[in-house]
Amino acid sequence: SRRSSAIRIAVSPSTVHEIAMLGDEGLKTRLLNAVTNPAWKRLMSDTHNYAEELFSAISKHRHNWIFEQAPCHSYSALLRIHTRKNGGWWDRVKIKTHPDRQALESDRVISSFGNARFVQASKTKSRQDVVLDRIEAGKEMRERLKGQNLNTSYLRIKTEVYLGDQNSLTPRLFAGDHWRVNSLLWASDGRLEDGRSEWLFERVQLDKLSVNNDSYVRFWMEEVSSNEVPSHWVWCFMEAMTATRKQSSGTYWDMSLATHCSKVDYIVSADKIFHDLLVEVSKVAEFRVAGSMRIKGGSEGVEDLFDFISAL
Repeated sequence: SRRSSAIRIAVSPSTVHEIAMLGDEGLKTRLLNAVTNPAWKRLMSDTHNYAEELFSAISKHRHNWIFEQAPCHSYSALLRIHTRKNGGWWDRVKIKTHPDRQALESDRVISSFGNARFVQASKTKSRQDVVLDRIEAGKEMRERLKGQNLNTSYLRIKTEVYLGDQNSLTPRLFAGDHWRVNSLLWASDGRLEDGRSEWLFERVQLDKLSVNNDSYVRFWMEEVSSNEVPSHWVWCFMEAMTATRKQSSGTYWDMSLATHCSKVDYIVSADKIFHDLLVEVSKVAEFRVAGSMRIKGGSEGVEDLFDFISAL
């Protein structure tokens, strides 16, 4: 029908990443064949979305940092690889011997956002010990940064965010500028190692993206709005709020999947905490956010999914 033809099921690369980490080779192959089917709407990676949001914001607020009319051969090639219907990234990950598939299986596609210490600690320590680790890390960071001649307002709020509330893992989300300072960190200097530089280096003067550049600090701390960089905002919110529900700040793949909530109409999941936090995102975000639909796990969830689609 005309109504059903307007409904498209979207698949995120983060879903492909999670499937590639499965130990059951038979199940992995079947699932990869299913989610890479070209009939689905293939979403771009969170890394691409971060980069494009950052590029748009820089174009608006710091246009002189943009390379005008520069050749973007690498950018164009990356775009082709990730958007072509056949023979691109979505087909490569189905081939066991292809480097893209092997990178996923060896978990080399990881977050460079600095949470490894706390995630690892949560596996072997009590919640209180993890809290104390975070407090000590914040104190160490404050002392280390004092000698780097950084912007003083940035230094103050950064250490406040990392110290957070001494009785919980929850940083100061909105009383301070948690999302701003973390976005500044993630999109600065070597923090672009997660892949964003591949999407940006031909178009933006990356040396300007430095915490030692007062103009760049002002860009994040005072000028950029959350609706200009929704992926950055959602990641920061989900990371901080997940830490109120679990011993860690969540998995990279959960955060990655959540960032697509500004790009789609609904996100369907059997994960209760993930669903609950997406509902919280919709309550406070200053931009349109996907509705969250929680379904049962297993085969019952498939029936729930089709019932949900039929009701649209």
